[in-house]
Amino acid sequence: MIETRVITIGETIDKEELAQVADALVKGALVGMPTETVYGLAGNAYLPEVVKKIFSVKGRPQDNPLIVHLYDKKQIEQVVSEVVDIFHVLYEAFCPGPLTMVMPKNILIPDEVTAGLDTVGVRFPAQRTARALLRLANVPVVAPSGNLSGGPSPTKAEHMLDDMQGKIEYILDDGPCDFGVESTVLDLTSNPPRILRPGVITADLIQQQTGIAVVDDLSHLPKAVRVVPVPLANGAESSPGGEAYFSRQGSEADSSQADDGTVLSQLDCEADFSQSGSGAD
Repeated sequence: MIETRVITIGETIDKEELAQVADALVKGALVGMPTETVYGLAGNAYLPEVVKKIFSVKGRPQDNPLIVHLYDKKQIEQVVSEVVDIFHVLYEAFCPGPLTMVMPKNILIPDEVTAGLDTVGVRFPAQRTARALLRLANVPVVAPSGNLSGGPSPTKAEHMLDDMQGKIEYILDDGPCDFGVESTVLDLTSNPPRILRPGVITADLIQQQTGIAVVDDLSHLPKAVRVVPVPLANGAESSPGGEAYFSRQGSEADSSQADDGTVLSQLDCEADFSQSGSGAD
């Protein structure tokens, strides 16, 4: 059994201590990484054995691809083989932030990350500790939600510790997540772009901010989806930008369900979007 070290992040990030964590991550350690959406189980995306370990630790099906996290767009060619023009527009509008963009992967990304698909989901977290860790590590990082498959996504470090104690090397505790719902997944290989997984950033917001019209027909999902306000940890009903969160019809907006896609608030997001070329956060 691994000794899981919880590192509490203060008002000022200890860069020396975080550099040690980043070095361990690059070499194969698993790290509980806070993001603005949920706490993620972070590992070096270039190491197939690390990716396999993430699937094993979570009990996650290996045919469900993972999202790759980067510090900024200068790293994008480490992950994708073709950068479409609208990527830059969307990046300037929403990144860093809770938007995952799906593009063709390059040969550096192991098939274990994408479940054998030729596309990969990429996002740029906004949370300060995640950004600092990604900058120090300077490698693409996979980071699905840091819970056992079938459970709610962790929005606090203690939630993640409940599932991951003794299984991973580090958890970085930087307080509760801002949103508590996974990133929007947008397929840029589709024309027009298509939302594969709803999240904080809506189709309307994308069009308002960029002029890009995207398809938000979610008929490929197992159940109809409607937009409802989901209470956050601080009592707010929506994100700072005023965008509503998503919940399945007929369900409690603030509840957590298993990974069959019943509820998208605090969802583990293990629902299989792989047929659409998406990953999970």
